[in-house]
Amino acid sequence: DFKKCVYDISAAVNFIRRRGVRQIILMGHSTGCNKIVYALAKKKFPGVRGVILLAGLSDPDIYRAELGRRYQKLLKEAEKLVRAGKRHQYLLVQSGRHIAMTAARLVSLMKYGEAEDLFSLSLGRKARARFRGLTMPTLIVYGTADEHARHDVKKIGQFVAEQIPGPATQVYIKGAGHGFSGKEGLLAEAILGWLRHEPST
Repeated sequence: DFKKCVYDISAAVNFIRRRGVRQIILMGHSTGCNKIVYALAKKKFPGVRGVILLAGLSDPDIYRAELGRRYQKLLKEAEKLVRAGKRHQYLLVQSGRHIAMTAARLVSLMKYGEAEDLFSLSLGRKARARFRGLTMPTLIVYGTADEHARHDVKKIGQFVAEQIPGPATQVYIKGAGHGFSGKEGLLAEAILGWLRHEPST
C-alpha cells in the first residue's frame, strides 16, 4: 500500500531524532521521490530541513509506453479485481521491469491521477496541491539520458520546480541514466554543493 509510506518515513525520522540529529534531509530516488512528496503533503516531520528528489518520473507514462495496447486492458482488469474485493490477486504484467504485481499495486502505480501519480505533466495545475508539503529547500536532479523519461527531463524538472512552494534548485547531469550509473561522482558533487548552501538551519 503506497499510502503507508507516511508511516515508514515517520518511523525513520523519529528513529534519527531520538539519536540527537536535529537537521534531516530526506532523499528519494525514482519511486522514493513519490513517497517523500506524498508523505510531506500528509504530515509535518520535525527536523526535516531539506528534500532531494532524484529522477522522479511518471510511472503511468512509463508503463503506457512499455505495455502499448495492453496498458488499458491490464488497468481495467486490475480495477475490476479491486472493485470485486480481490485487490491482492496477481496479474501478469510482462513489462521490462515487472513480471507480475497485485491488482491494487498495479492501479496505484499505473493509473493517472492516483495518489502515487505525482510527476505526470498531464496533471497540470492539479499537481500543485500534491507538492504543498515541500516548503523547505528542495534539490531536483535528473540525468539527461534517463532511459525511462518519456519527456525531456528539463521539461519535467521545470514542471516539478513550479509545483514546489519552497525554494527549488534544478540540476541536470549530462549523460546520466535513471540510476546515475557511472556518474555517481557528479551526483555526489551536486548534492554536496547544494547541502553546503541551501538547507536552512
